[in-house]
Amino acid sequence: MTGLVEAHPLLAGVFVGAVILAAALYVLRRLRGERGVHDRTGGGAGRTRAAAWLVLCAGAGAAGLAAVPACKAPVAIEVASFGEPASTVGVGQRVTLWAELTAPADELGALVSVASDNGGLAVFDTTAIVPALDRAAAVDVTGLAPGTVTLRAFVDPACADADPASGCGAATTLTVVGTDDPPMAIDSLLPDPAVAAAGETLTMVVTLRVTPLSDDAVVTLTAAEGGSLDAPAEVRVPPGERSAQFDVTHLTAVPATLTAAMGDSAVSVVIAAP
Repeated sequence: MTGLVEAHPLLAGVFVGAVILAAALYVLRRLRGERGVHDRTGGGAGRTRAAAWLVLCAGAGAAGLAAVPACKAPVAIEVASFGEPASTVGVGQRVTLWAELTAPADELGALVSVASDNGGLAVFDTTAIVPALDRAAAVDVTGLAPGTVTLRAFVDPACADADPASGCGAATTLTVVGTDDPPMAIDSLLPDPAVAAAGETLTMVVTLRVTPLSDDAVVTLTAAEGGSLDAPAEVRVPPGERSAQFDVTHLTAVPATLTAAMGDSAVSVVIAAP
């Protein structure tokens, strides 16, 4: 048998490919039988299955079986969109931009990198992970100084220095405005929902989207049902802070709505008895 294989190179290739193919099939059968264990270990199972498919496809190629299912060239994945084409933030304001891929990531996930043409204007996550089989990753960006900055998100490292018109990765133009306080807005009013018995005092927290830089940010509080809540008329968030606490007393067992307002933003919470 050995002499026959050595005398026929084509037969030798088929023989080697068949051996590799058989080994890969054995690994895949074991993976199916142990799926419950591997799945509880997270990404390890995905990496093992991916490796098994690589062995399987290598064996198929050596054996001349190019038509084996799933043995195709990997699909090139790149960032298709990155936030809005253009947006505006204030100095000190943080926004979240979503980098969406052209196709779902494989079982190992995908690494998205972010580069800037003017790093002094904004601080941002330089990398973000797209989870396995997912399609998007969140990137936090905070404005530092007034001006315009272009951020590019990409998977292929070659996109970092690519011409914006080349279509390599995706870019967004961010305009940072304001040398003083950026526009204020309310992010949350917690707890929500709120529970307090009649006569009980509840500590609540109002949080802003932007940190005030020089002056107190004033939040107005209003109770929709008169006489059911005892709350301050306003809450002040000092410079350098994003949130402030205040106490509210639920006077009756009737549910009451408390609204926190600032400028064009408002958040309401219903305070009910247990």
